[in-house]
Amino acid sequence: KPNVNALDKDGCTALTIACKEGFHDIAVALLNVGAYINIQDRSGDTNLIHAVKGGHRSVVEALLKKYADVDIPGKERKTAMYTSVEKGNLAIMKLLMSANPDLEIATKDGDTCLLRAVRSRNVEAVQLLLEKKARVSASDKRGDTALHIAMRARSKGIVEVLLRNPKNSQLLYRPNRAGETPYNIDMNHQKTILGQIFGARRLNTNEDNEKLLGYDLYSSALADMVSEPSLSMPITVGLYAKWGSGKSFLLNKLREEMKNFARQWVDPTFQFSWLLMAIIVHLAALSGTVVSLSLTHWLPGIVVIFTLLILTYTFLAVVWYGSNRYSWDWPYNLNVYLTRKMNAIKVVLQVIFCHPPGAQWSDSFTAQPIRFYFTDQTRVSSSAAGENSVVQMIGSLYDSIENDYGALSTRLYRALRPKALKSTSSWRWRKLCCLPNIIFFELCYAAALVGGVVLTIYIAEYGRPSYEHKLEEMTCQIVLGMCLLVVVLLVVANLYTISRVIKSLLFSQRRQLQRAIVKLDTLKSEGFLQALRSEVNLMTDMVKCLDAFTQQQTRLVIIVDGLDSCEQDKVLMVLDAVHVLFSEPNTPFIIILAIDPHVISKAVEVNSRRLLSESNIGGHDYLRNMVHLPFFLQNSGLRKVKTAQKSAHSHRKSVVQAYDQPESNLVTSASARRLSTESGGLSSQEKLKLPGSSLNVARKGSRKLKLSDSIASSLGSNLNRAGGAQDLTKMLLTDDYFSDVNPRSMRRLMNVVYITGRLLKAFQI
Repeated sequence: KPNVNALDKDGCTALTIACKEGFHDIAVALLNVGAYINIQDRSGDTNLIHAVKGGHRSVVEALLKKYADVDIPGKERKTAMYTSVEKGNLAIMKLLMSANPDLEIATKDGDTCLLRAVRSRNVEAVQLLLEKKARVSASDKRGDTALHIAMRARSKGIVEVLLRNPKNSQLLYRPNRAGETPYNIDMNHQKTILGQIFGARRLNTNEDNEKLLGYDLYSSALADMVSEPSLSMPITVGLYAKWGSGKSFLLNKLREEMKNFARQWVDPTFQFSWLLMAIIVHLAALSGTVVSLSLTHWLPGIVVIFTLLILTYTFLAVVWYGSNRYSWDWPYNLNVYLTRKMNAIKVVLQVIFCHPPGAQWSDSFTAQPIRFYFTDQTRVSSSAAGENSVVQMIGSLYDSIENDYGALSTRLYRALRPKALKSTSSWRWRKLCCLPNIIFFELCYAAALVGGVVLTIYIAEYGRPSYEHKLEEMTCQIVLGMCLLVVVLLVVANLYTISRVIKSLLFSQRRQLQRAIVKLDTLKSEGFLQALRSEVNLMTDMVKCLDAFTQQQTRLVIIVDGLDSCEQDKVLMVLDAVHVLFSEPNTPFIIILAIDPHVISKAVEVNSRRLLSESNIGGHDYLRNMVHLPFFLQNSGLRKVKTAQKSAHSHRKSVVQAYDQPESNLVTSASARRLSTESGGLSSQEKLKLPGSSLNVARKGSRKLKLSDSIASSLGSNLNRAGGAQDLTKMLLTDDYFSDVNPRSMRRLMNVVYITGRLLKAFQI
């Protein structure tokens, strides 16, 4: 009986040759007599991989029926699934997916199946892999994710497919090892892909999202918008829903999503900078001086100084090499710890000795990392006074900033308050008498060292005979007098600043806030808001200064919840305080009002009845003027959304055909817009009917033509003249329907269009 598993010089069996050549009948015969299925040749490829390489679907199917292992890596660690993606054979890919393969097995270059599909610009393969839950955040050896690759290749279709799920928008701001983010790669091109998509990303819902009443998609879409680096600040978001409908639950999810979008994906890398050398030299000089004084000789001190320099740099070089070249845990952790400490020290020294760069000092547009700071315990209580709630908001923001940047840098800013010299200037040294403060610090440091050495020698030789003295008494006195004079002059010249620094370091930011408002007489005479305005302005200037030093963006999130259950006079007072304090132009505040608009508008009308009645201004007009982005929570609309999904799916072509025929997208978007307004996508009409609102359904019987139809037809008639998503603002301003649009209403309208487009695609409408 012949040996069916005999190997040739290349390590191939008879079954291997049959799979390679596509001899289906021979392969089936060999499988029936017990040929080894998962045997590998000398290069490491299995029979299944050979069949996939040749594109022999019948052979692949026969091997899978015999339970061939689809996860065995072959040559260059390429699996059968990876090979099918590489060849672009969708039929074989579907066959292999029925065997539930591992899609995250990486090749020797770090490529996964999804990364290979994106490199091949195969939209259908990317869709299939995403349906099988392939990990979008997977990266290769360079740290490139699928979004990096798609942005470089300018593959609009693949980018839109990858960003269907709003959670994947976090990866737009994730840098690779070279520090490049997909967002910055896209912004470097004149015609951006994200601008063409305009937020209308096809998102997917799943059972978990539906169980959460769509809140997962709501929070992801909102977090994606407020995390946009080019968003105009400040912005007020109104989460409109009835009392008890779960606004607080959405606030918690929104906070988690915003933190995920602002996550620091890459740990800081250690660098041998001039600051590190200066710190080591100063510490080594101090240590050498102490040793010289202890041993009463200068030579051991010099030896100690150079020894400390060499040993410190050698140790740091070993830590850097071990953390970058090898996967050692302790050098890596120490590297991250030292880098964070060095960054904190750098910020402290910059606050002391430097002016921050101006807001417009760099002409190049680069999206900076974003950080969010949230207010804690922001639910307004009916038992506490409204003033206490606003003070608690400001105090909790101070605590969050101080915990992140450190107590030294934030408290020193309150005392020193460095400001940019010009809006277009880079950082500058702070000066005193035309000389940088750093020079005076070095003079004081050197005078203190020399004075300490001379004083120690003088005390040690005091009482001895004059011939034993190493320094003459007169010389010691002169040197001590000069050193003391230098130190005293510098201290006296900066006495006011030193007193402010000591006062700021002793008390936390929250304590300073409490001291500012503790005098009730002052509050009664100057007003409560005026007493808090200076603290808010100080916080804003502090954040802008620290952002300029650290090259990042900070956004302060004010969350106001619980107004629905408060007294009416307290509601108006808190709203006015929040609006006046946190709505100044060019301030980094995001105000989130979780309110029931009916209750709030009624409270506003009751407390300002005379003023509002005389000026014909209602409570809804008051809210509309305050809120830039109204966001209506559709708690009862999930069934209607599902119906709209089915209806829209029957009228929509496949994604691939939509990319080949871009004209069809206009029809789809217009029908989706019309369908969403009719089926409850904007069913906030049932909850709140805003007079004059451009996105609500018209009152029944008032007009024969629905307002949504008018908008859809008006937009559709001008989309051909508009040059795409980038010209939407121009088209709205020139359209007859929007002839009364002003800048304030345009900003509100564009925010509504942005977030509505995301949600329509999120629910596949």
